[in-house]
Amino acid sequence: MMKFASMDDAAEKIKMLKNLYIGIRIVDPKSKAAVDVLHQSPTAKLPLCYQFWDTGRICENCISMRALNGNGTAIKIAGKSRGIYAVTAVPVLIADRRLVMELIQDVTGNLCFETGETCNDPNLLMTSISKHIEYLLTRDELTGLYNRRFIDERLPGALEEMHKSGEPLSVIYADLDFFKSVNDAYGHVVGDQVLCGVGKVFQENVRSEESWVARYGGEEFLICLPGIDCKTALQIAERLRKAIMQEEFQIGEKVLHITCSFGVETLCGKKHKITAREVVELADKKLYKAKYNGRNKVV
Repeated sequence: MMKFASMDDAAEKIKMLKNLYIGIRIVDPKSKAAVDVLHQSPTAKLPLCYQFWDTGRICENCISMRALNGNGTAIKIAGKSRGIYAVTAVPVLIADRRLVMELIQDVTGNLCFETGETCNDPNLLMTSISKHIEYLLTRDELTGLYNRRFIDERLPGALEEMHKSGEPLSVIYADLDFFKSVNDAYGHVVGDQVLCGVGKVFQENVRSEESWVARYGGEEFLICLPGIDCKTALQIAERLRKAIMQEEFQIGEKVLHITCSFGVETLCGKKHKITAREVVELADKKLYKAKYNGRNKVV
């Protein structure tokens, strides 16, 4: 990992690269703050890294968080305003802070690829391809929900935003009850169909623009609810519990009924300094209590 004594030190050592990239910036993947080390004044208000893409929202496929989590170089190609950009993200250490250096290149019109599609605008087609790649990277292949990679990249940012805003953040950890018996009795194909059905129920009942639903792994799901207090989060979990219990999963000629247990953890803004892993562990402990108390419960 590259190390710099300060932001000024980083700017001095990488200025030789300025003719190769349209932008070189240092990003804090958690707060999303970004500084252009070659052009921006150290005292200027820091923009948010995703503002570069003109979307107004955090990237689903956060390249800087992926580089930080993987402790290695990550690359993505994405489009904005009919232009195509390649971003190389590299973890760096600046004054003992783990950050990410992003090197941005304008590759509009410079990409060569073969495709069977008919398209009069190669840049538009490349934008479509890059969005499809982003979808594949952040989505669970079976259910279409967000995947574990998305959790690892997005939850730390949600916690950072909670610390800054002082608003609460709730996390619901859900696990299907006796799901192994479904696989044992009907096979994994039927089990997969049930998982897809559960994912659909969760999505239909969690509709806040800021909230998201992900498959954590196996028959476990994680729901992130920014700005939602404990009372409301418990109500949401109870609504989900009832929806799953009442759902009829039509599998061929069979109708299956299942239940689900929920652990709810709420953090109260600036009062909590906690990592994403610790949040999941706290919600998991609540989930264990729900299981221990008879399953099909919310704790």
